[in-house]
Amino acid sequence: MATSNLIDQSTLPLTTLGSRIINNRSDPVKLACVNWYGAHMDRFVVDGLDETHIDTIAEDIASDGFNCVRLVYSLEQYYSDPVVTDDAISANP
Repeated sequence: MATSNLIDQSTLPLTTLGSRIINNRSDPVKLACVNWYGAHMDRFVVDGLDETHIDTIAEDIASDGFNCVRLVYSLEQYYSDPVVTDDAISANP
């Protein structure tokens, strides 16, 4: 997939107009999102950070043409503020 979906940072912030998402020039913006799961599970951190640096993951997401990431979290994470263990983020010291 090409990177043509990436959002030019000079056109931020995004806002809404009726049912459309628009940039600061009033141009319509199409979000192409990917789901990054894991933070709602036992380790309370998104998967992959123990194996790959976050910069590489972000580059891969962008090179696949995605321009947003949906991060899942849990209410337990919010209320109990658990400690994320070093082994869960070992590729990201």
